[in-house]
Amino acid sequence: MEENFSASLPFEDIGGRVWVDFANAEVLAQRNIADVFASEAVFLGWLQRHGIQAPICLGDLALARELRAHLGGTLPRLARGEPLPEATLKLVQRVLSEQSRWTQLTGEADGYRVQEARRIESLADALGPIAESFAETLAHEDLRRLRKCESESCDLYFLDDSKNGRRRWCSMAHCGNRSKAARFHAKNRT
Repeated sequence: MEENFSASLPFEDIGGRVWVDFANAEVLAQRNIADVFASEAVFLGWLQRHGIQAPICLGDLALARELRAHLGGTLPRLARGEPLPEATLKLVQRVLSEQSRWTQLTGEADGYRVQEARRIESLADALGPIAESFAETLAHEDLRRLRKCESESCDLYFLDDSKNGRRRWCSMAHCGNRSKAARFHAKNRT
């Protein structure tokens, strides 16, 4: 696997939200393309690339790996309109509550609600912005715009922010061009 995650995947920031990019990192790791947890330094680089402040030393990355696995497993469920698993809701809530300023995510009959809470004695956790991004998306975004790339060879997801809501590929430069080239060659063969 690639040690320099950011340099190896110029199309990694395709999710539209930091939590989607974090969850997509689970897909990339499972396919042995790249792993943001290849080392602590690589993960720190990934956090910095996404504008997330982190301590110099992260220590045990078990919680980060657990969050990534949960969010990665949640992507297809949310894209199909299925409810959020209770275990994922609890884990996100745990990460959110470990910050000095945290966001409370609650499931309600008509959807999800986010509200700010404060606790002075805890330090902000490096995973907080990822969990906040997830909570904000659930509470305020149209989850029908959470989509899997239409390329047959790609398993990445994105939140479609396009005006008309018709984005098809994770990255036009990567999967979109590849798909268009394949159609062009297939058409010219016949």
